[in-house]
Amino acid sequence: MGRLPVITFRLPYSQASTAFLADLRTLLADVRNAFSAPGRLELTPLSPAGALPVTAFEIANIASPEVRLGDDWSLGIDAASWVAPPRSPIDRAARPDASLAPAIATSPQSGAGPLQAGDRPSQREVGEAADLEAGMEADVVPGVDMAELTRRLAGYVHAVDHTGVNIPAGVVPVTRWLDIVHSLAAISTMYRYPTGEPWPFVLPSTAAEFGDDIRVFVTGREPRFELVHDEWTAQPLWQFALYTDLSRAELEQRFPEPDGTAFPGLGEVFRAVTVRSPWPGLQVRFDLYYRHIGAPTDWETGEWLVTAGGRIRDDRGVRHSGAS
Repeated sequence: MGRLPVITFRLPYSQASTAFLADLRTLLADVRNAFSAPGRLELTPLSPAGALPVTAFEIANIASPEVRLGDDWSLGIDAASWVAPPRSPIDRAARPDASLAPAIATSPQSGAGPLQAGDRPSQREVGEAADLEAGMEADVVPGVDMAELTRRLAGYVHAVDHTGVNIPAGVVPVTRWLDIVHSLAAISTMYRYPTGEPWPFVLPSTAAEFGDDIRVFVTGREPRFELVHDEWTAQPLWQFALYTDLSRAELEQRFPEPDGTAFPGLGEVFRAVTVRSPWPGLQVRFDLYYRHIGAPTDWETGEWLVTAGGRIRDDRGVRHSGAS
């Protein structure tokens, strides 16, 4: 089965979609691997050469937003209809892999600096932040418009760490989510999140790495793609994690509460900003990483995900790299 060439965030033809894409193009103007064309924006991994998938954004003749995985498989905003593609080679009668279910564990970290993977929040901590946001007064809409996010942040974004989709667990049962995960793993190099949460990541890879595994750890293998089974959201959520040149204090000043927030335990890593979605049924969030000075961490190179998480194999479940 061929590898995944592109992940495309598709927006329906509308004035709101056109404005969103234009603002996104401005926001990512200083990102080296961002390439624009009429109605389309592409993010191509810088290294290693030939790594796939590319990440793209485009205006399309569709009724509502969707994430297209390759040529003929899409995840729309009606999460209840999400299924694995019919050509998936997985055995649906097989026992679901328990290692992808929610579980909190610990893992030693070898990286340095504020962007270590282990600094990401636990499922409980993310839920607590969501509860705080949900408890705000009903007439207060958290977040900012996309145009306002761009106005405050343009010129300070230098890379996109990852994009992602949060799937509402209350709508998509774990067995169906596992089908989707293993089908995606069949066409990409996908890795389990090392501490056990249901947050697997697709890392761009070469054809040789797809056939074997990722064994060289370099920066530029981005954007990655995260697929979250999220028990704290009732609607699908698109997430975009950006590296910025701003300090924590500067981002807090630009995005004070309620425009921005910090997940519990992650105040030293990034500031989360909800963007008011122009599309009913879809949430949008930008995670803004603070300025980092120093050597690349094992999160930035992907080493932590590969060696501590292990590759997900559609025909073998989840196993660590090098395991038999």
